[in-house]
Amino acid sequence: MSGTNIKVNSVLPARTATEASRAAPISLPAGSYDLDDLSKAAKDASQAKNDEERGELHQRIVDDLNQTVLPTNSLGVGPGYKRVDVLDERLDVTESRVVFDPDNRDAAEQAQADYVAPIDPAAVKAAADAPTPKGE
Repeated sequence: MSGTNIKVNSVLPARTATEASRAAPISLPAGSYDLDDLSKAAKDASQAKNDEERGELHQRIVDDLNQTVLPTNSLGVGPGYKRVDVLDERLDVTESRVVFDPDNRDAAEQAQADYVAPIDPAAVKAAADAPTPKGE
């Protein structure tokens, strides 16, 4: 079999610290993001001449674009709950669990009182009451 020979360099040129930091991934906490806005903001931040403030800039981008009902830095824990590490001695495994925190009962009750349902019950009822087409 003959064909065109291609040579691949076995040694890649070393990146500078600045190049490495510009290519570093951004850690995203749980939440909901508009991917187009996030991609554009991250690209602009990575290309900007702000190498010493890059981490802060990326954190600001994530905070601004993260749309979630959970408080910032809550690690996915809603008001009135807390995260605890539980050691299962039988399996020798430590798990991180979310449990109700009785000391913060007021925060949990207030969060539930202020909660707005994302689905309008009237719209659900109207859809359920609408006539359905008969199949043939």
